[in-house]
Amino acid sequence: SVTYDVADLYDRFSSEVGIDGSDGDPKAEIEFFVYGDGRELWNSGIITAANGAVPVSVNIKGVRKLTLKVITSGGQSAYVAADWAYARLSGLSNE
Repeated sequence: SVTYDVADLYDRFSSEVGIDGSDGDPKAEIEFFVYGDGRELWNSGIITAANGAVPVSVNIKGVRKLTLKVITSGGQSAYVAADWAYARLSGLSNE
């Protein structure tokens, strides 16, 4: 997981999430989470390589600390290449 100080400056976090094409385990299963100030705002459910890219668009208005987290499941190895592609913050809240 990684946490960013977004200081209530943005309205939306967007991305596309999925398992990197370089990962060789077709059984790999992961789950993506977005937290705002410690509260879960979004989760992907279980994703496999077959899902391809899954779009994410989360309202983060009022959020000061944004946390992106990935967990593995399904008993595969602890390492799975997870991607947050095209991640971006938008819509300045103070406008």
